[in-house]
Amino acid sequence: MMRERDRERIKELLGKIECPHDFRCAASGFRYMCKAKPGEPGCEFMCNEEDPKKCTLAKLEDGEFRCDCPLRRYIYENLGL
Repeated sequence: MMRERDRERIKELLGKIECPHDFRCAASGFRYMCKAKPGEPGCEFMCNEEDPKKCTLAKLEDGEFRCDCPLRRYIYENLGL
């Protein structure tokens, strides 16, 4: 069950992000999430999609794609999804 503070933060993030996927994750109740995961400790959040070049929120750095979606990071860190 999602806490009220999580709902409020998600709503805030939705208002700040331009999503190339039309917020498919939020529209599905977070059943359909892009594939992203944290890197090694102290590293960035990494895009793990099959073709990360298709996402404008995936940034190539040092040969790997970093996920720059603040909503995706929040969902992972606070809801474990």
